[in-house]
Amino acid sequence: MITPPPPHTSNIETVLFDLDGTLVHVELEFFFSEAHRLFSALEFEYIVSDIENAYRRGNLFELFPAEEREAMATRFWEDYRHEDYPHPRALEGVHTALHELQSMGLQLGIVTARVESPEQIRKTLSTIGLDEVFPLILSHGVDGPYAKDKVLLVDKALQHFRSTRERTLLIGDSAGDIVSGKRAGLALSIGVTSGGISRETLETFEPDYVLESVLELPSLLKALRTTSG
Repeated sequence: MITPPPPHTSNIETVLFDLDGTLVHVELEFFFSEAHRLFSALEFEYIVSDIENAYRRGNLFELFPAEEREAMATRFWEDYRHEDYPHPRALEGVHTALHELQSMGLQLGIVTARVESPEQIRKTLSTIGLDEVFPLILSHGVDGPYAKDKVLLVDKALQHFRSTRERTLLIGDSAGDIVSGKRAGLALSIGVTSGGISRETLETFEPDYVLESVLELPSLLKALRTTSG
């Protein structure tokens, strides 16, 4: 049963998606190996299982002293070698969900923490049929410096779509996505567990909803339209 929706949720016209863990699989073995490579280069002491456990708690960089976490996060993402990333795989049900959202007349965009250019990302997504769905792809490092949130990217997306905060939602698999949506003042900030971070962890950041995957999003929005009306 859908809980009472926040204001304006019947008027959603724009949906912004995180990429990894939300639309495509997070290749965790590759991700953890990259973290291991960086941490080893820094001669940081840890055991391998610490990386996975910290990630699933929603903050890989909790392993570092608090005063070093932001710097380590920035360095990691700037050094994350996406050119070596395994061939992308769309998460189950993503194509179906996106086509249904399109049929509802919604504008769809991607805001990702990847540092590759949008053109590179689009080329990669073309191999799994996800490029033409999104008229807009924004990434850190090109459209904004890496930060703990995506507010700058969200602002650029709103300008592109000529949409308002009250008619836009952000959906992603991390705490950063939830916090970004809330800081940007969007109508909805939605978490998904498809990236491997637990529901309990995501809920601590007070999203409006937590879903198992984007496959549940069309039904949620249809239900919100009904209950809001």
